[in-house]
Formats: sequence, C-alpha cells, structure tokens
Amino acid sequence: GYSDEYEKEYIRKDGSILPVSLKTWVARNSVDDSMFYWAIVRDISDRKRLEAELNAYSVGLEKLVSERTIALRSSEEKYRGLITHMNEGVVLHELVFDAQHTPIDYRILDVNKAFEEITGIRRDMAVGKLATQVYNTQEPPYLSEYSRVVFTGEPLYLENYFSPMQKHFAISVYSPQPGQFATIFMDITERKRSENALRASEERFRRAFNDSPFPMIIHAEDGEIVRINREWTASTGYLSEDIPTIEKWVSKAYGENQGHVKEGILKLYRLEERVREGEFEIRTKSGSLRVWDFSSAPLGKLPDGRRIILSMAMDVTGRKAAEISLRQSEERFRNLFENMSSGVYVYQVVDDGADGHDGQRRRLAN
Repeated sequence: GYSDEYEKEYIRKDGSILPVSLKTWVARNSVDDSMFYWAIVRDISDRKRLEAELNAYSVGLEKLVSERTIALRSSEEKYRGLITHMNEGVVLHELVFDAQHTPIDYRILDVNKAFEEITGIRRDMAVGKLATQVYNTQEPPYLSEYSRVVFTGEPLYLENYFSPMQKHFAISVYSPQPGQFATIFMDITERKRSENALRASEERFRRAFNDSPFPMIIHAEDGEIVRINREWTASTGYLSEDIPTIEKWVSKAYGENQGHVKEGILKLYRLEERVREGEFEIRTKSGSLRVWDFSSAPLGKLPDGRRIILSMAMDVTGRKAAEISLRQSEERFRNLFENMSSGVYVYQVVDDGADGHDGQRRRLAN
C-alpha cells in the first residue's frame, strides 16, 4: 500500500527546521518475504516561505482594508454631515435617456435639508422622482446644461431666474460619476434685487451727473479724473482726453496759481462732509477767463480702495461783472456828489404815525 502525501518537519544537524513533503510505499521482498517501504521526500522550504509571506501579506491587506473601510465610513459620515448642515442646497441626479440615448429628463436621487428650505419641496416629494414631476414643468430645468456636464465631465457655474419659483439661483454643477450630476445651489434673489436697485441708483446718478446744469467732475486721490460731465466740457472746452488727471487740469486752468490750487485739492481727499472752497478764476481752452465758485463732497471709495471726490462749480462770471459794474457806478455817483459846488441835502421821510399829518423829514447827509 501507499500513504497520502503529507508534510513533516525535520531538525537539521545545525538545529534549523527543514519542512518536507512525504509520500511512502510499503513493499515485500520476493526473495525472503521481508517487508520494506519506499519514501519520496521533497524539500518544501521555498513553498513554506512563500506561504508565510502570502499569509503575512493577506493579514496586512485585510488590516489595511479594514482600516480604509473604517476611514471611508468615517469620511462618508463627515461628508454627509457636512452636506446635511450646509446652507446651500445639494442635490444628486441621474440622467434619463430615451431609446436613442438622448437625455430627456433627470431623476433626483438625494437631497439635503437646505433643498427643502430653499425650494419648499419636501424630500419625500423629490427623491426618486423626475425633474418634470418635482418642478411641475414641461421641460426639465436646464437639461442641456446639466447633460453637457455629464458628457464632458467639466464643471459648470450658472446664475438663472427660475420663473416657477420666482427666484434667482446660483448653481454649481459637477459629475461625480458617469450618468450622474450633482448641483450645489443657493437662493440669490435678494442679492439680485440689491444689484438691480444699485444699478438703477447708479443710472440715476449717471444721468443726474451728466445732465446737471452745473460743471461737475469726479476725481480720485491719486490724481486720476474719473469722469467729467457735459456742462464741464461745454463751459471749458476740455474733453476727458484733454484733462485725464488733476495735474493736467490745474496746469491748463490756473496757470501761475496752480501750486496754491493744487494744495487745496489735496486736502479734499480727507473730507468727511461737503465743503465750499470759494471762487477761483479759470482759463478755458479758448483762452477766456471765467470765475467759478467751487464746492466738493466725498463720494466714498472705488473698488480698488482709492478715495474719490465730487467737485461742482457754479459759473459766477456774470455776477462778478455785475458787482464790478455796480461798484464803479457807486464810485462815480459818490465822486459827483462830493464834488458838486452847491449844497445838497439827502433826506429820509419818517412817518410819525399821526393821521392827517405829513411825516417828519430826517436829514441823512449834506
């Protein structure tokens, strides 16, 4: 008979272990009928070493998988906790295709709490349903944009007005895996209203500035002239390209007095409220002289942080000429009065309040 193959360990002369594989046969001597056996012994040291290494690797791999699984589960829990408590709405979708593999709708797979709060749609009324059902629309909202993200893998950001909800939304879209896309969105309706109100306010200011009957200029603290209105150009003849900076304006308009004027303008950028600067004589592009009465007020700062000032002028050239003419007329009358050879008296009639009686006369000068 023979035995099955089995393994055994022998101790070498040097004390080391020798693993072997044995298979034996029992035989009878045909001459003297004695019994003996054959044995096949194979050294399996390499196989045993490989098995030990594989076992160690398997144990290490199982440990690594276990650790990674725990880490992944922890990461998923943190991720879900983050999504759950986000202020932005988060929705996971999958595209729905027709027989020709053309997107015709998309199904909502999961939503967070903010989705319900922003849209007013309960989770149980959204998850598992088609977009056309959830949003009650004939066409799935933004299907072409979402499909492009799925097909190209390129993320997308868009801002749109969604008329069924009468809200503006800012939406970020990306594809986490083939056939699916996720949206992170927020309600920006109030921001849009504020932006529209700001644009309307800026437009009203622009029109008031450009159409003002008074010369007006907006200039920044670094000397840049940000804007001049039509009346400024009409009164001086200077276009924006003629006076891009305060330096250019001062040198053209004030001549020898530009140093003094420039010092005054630099002080304007520290203003906290409107100030009247006074009257200045300016020279126009044609060379004529005008007298302007200036006042300035702070307008805040530009987006880059530079402070800006609005300066407005009133042309008082005519008034100043009338004042000079009046003073000259008064001077001529005074000279005539004082140089007359005959006595002259000037009286003021004062009413004494008595009925039927003439008022008294009071001499003022002779």
